[in-house]
Amino acid sequence: MQLSANRADPNLNNCACPHYLEVCAEESFAKRFVHKDRGLQVEDKWTSVSGSTQSYGRTVITRDGIPVWYMQYAGWYEDAATPHLKAALTESYRDRMFIGGRGPRRFDSEKLIYRNVLGPNSGFTAFHGREFIRARDNGAMLGVHYYSGGVM
Repeated sequence: MQLSANRADPNLNNCACPHYLEVCAEESFAKRFVHKDRGLQVEDKWTSVSGSTQSYGRTVITRDGIPVWYMQYAGWYEDAATPHLKAALTESYRDRMFIGGRGPRRFDSEKLIYRNVLGPNSGFTAFHGREFIRARDNGAMLGVHYYSGGVM
């Protein structure tokens, strides 16, 4: 793993595999993904409550236990959009792309459109943006997350 101004390289090829996820013992409504490699740890912890479309989370990269980078996100997604969101995030991790620590700039399927829009002057050291999913047929908004973060 290495930190880079233009790429996050957390080697997260298997991030979508269920055995890498856990329900946090202290919070039954929170889930956490942790990946460790060569002194670096990536931890993504997010919270959503059954029956609500709202969610929030944060990703923190630590080196030898000291936080060096973070990203926080919050918003909402309809249940029908969640698999598409996970697929977009997985592609970004697999391809080792850094676009605000979220998905690729665009990720489309037959029925859904995902977009990730970085704010002006955003880079690995400081960034903000939003991602959203719309229905392809009528353009209905199916969810959005706003995010921000950077180097500690």
